[in-house]
Amino acid sequence: MIIIAASAVPLTPEIAFCVPRHISKNFYAFWIPMLAFESLLCGLALYKGYETLRTASPSFRSGRHLVSILIRDSVVYFLV
Repeated sequence: MIIIAASAVPLTPEIAFCVPRHISKNFYAFWIPMLAFESLLCGLALYKGYETLRTASPSFRSGRHLVSILIRDSVVYFLV
């Protein structure tokens, strides 16, 4: 069993930051699959955005605004 403890480090008198103690040196590997998946989703959103902007067909003009909002929100989600 792995037990991870944390301690509170005060940043200001009102705000404390929780810092883990006694974690493995390879703990960063926990985040690699999630970051890779989110990067893939962001890449796909950027690709679709580029593909939509490149398309000059008038039949897609009505849905272009919706697609641009979806792409914008997907990229902002990744950055946040």
